[in-house]
Amino acid sequence: MREVPRVQTPVSVKDAAEHLVTALRAIGDQPHRTQAELLLAQLWLETGRGVHCDNNNVGNITAGPAWTGDAFRPAWFTVDEHSSARLRELHDAMAKGKAPSSFRSYATLDAGFADYCRQLATRFPSILRAARAGDAHAVSAAIRASGYNPDNPIDATAASLRSLANEFARGGVFAALPLAPPAATPPQSPPSSSSPCS
Repeated sequence: MREVPRVQTPVSVKDAAEHLVTALRAIGDQPHRTQAELLLAQLWLETGRGVHCDNNNVGNITAGPAWTGDAFRPAWFTVDEHSSARLRELHDAMAKGKAPSSFRSYATLDAGFADYCRQLATRFPSILRAARAGDAHAVSAAIRASGYNPDNPIDATAASLRSLANEFARGGVFAALPLAPPAATPPQSPPSSSSPCS
């Protein structure tokens, strides 16, 4: 892991929506409106509505020991007497292994969204399944149970996800996507061969 400076890389809702849909399609998903709205809502909670996105890391994906790419340190990595109580609290949690000490850094927004969706598909598939089902409460529960955010307050986060998803729906953010997932095609039965009776 190569440490790089933490740099703010705010993202607009329009850019976030476009990159999210592209990244979902790249992992083989056929996103629908509700799914995309819930996943963007999660990212909006992670990044303070896109304003506090750092180093194009839209999902606040941590950089563990196996990560070989670039990484940046969070604001709480070092604290002093001028640090806020919240930063000192996070620094103490980090020292106890309960808060991350580094996050992945991406050169582009494309790379940040691509890795977020890959992580959903490989490490956190329960979040992706819950979003596909269009269930905000299940998404929130999956965020906690999967370990994405083990301290996630399920009911409060579900309410926030619903509120943001409704905001995106009212704004037509994903209007170009189908409203619901594509219907599964039932398996075709092989043609019956009728043989004459003898």
